[in-house]
Amino acid sequence: MNKSMKHICATAALLFLGMILLNQPTSQVQAATTDTPTDEQVLQDYGSSDKGTVIYQDKDITVRSFGNDPTIAKAISDNPKTVTGQLTSSSSASNGNVAPASVGIGASGTAKLYAASSGQLLFWSVLPATGLGYTFVGNIHLAYYSGYRRDREILGQTTFPGEVSGTVSMNKNNGGYASLSGQAVDTEGHLFDVVPDVGTSF
Repeated sequence: MNKSMKHICATAALLFLGMILLNQPTSQVQAATTDTPTDEQVLQDYGSSDKGTVIYQDKDITVRSFGNDPTIAKAISDNPKTVTGQLTSSSSASNGNVAPASVGIGASGTAKLYAASSGQLLFWSVLPATGLGYTFVGNIHLAYYSGYRRDREILGQTTFPGEVSGTVSMNKNNGGYASLSGQAVDTEGHLFDVVPDVGTSF
């Protein structure tokens, strides 16, 4: 085979390969070029790893805080099974004088609670309507179907605006109902309370 024939064959092979690549389904091309995890994968990853700070742990339960981690906060918010409640706000006066509370339900932020399908893992997040850093101190109340009940403190803190989140993981799947309560206080002393009845079955 002479040089011109080799050149023609090589060119034809390249053109053929290019046509194959161009005719690949879009989903295959996207799968090959991106490794972005789904929200469900993020939840599984955070739920099964040592990420975050352990707030409390015993033989039955582990409580973690993720602080202001936008990746897990987005995954919690975007999950269609997440239960969303509201925050109410109370204003505080300067100079240490407490002003009468001004309450605005529905316009002061959100509190969210998601129960993983395993029945052993709860994700929570809180986002007060403040442009400041804040500290959130709350409680997860677990009411098991067996009649046993327990409460565990949850914590979150950030020096800038954003969502704080965490998990409560249980070693056994006993089933029950979980509810979230708590209060955020921003750096100027404004209070944001989780309204009652933010809860979900697990």
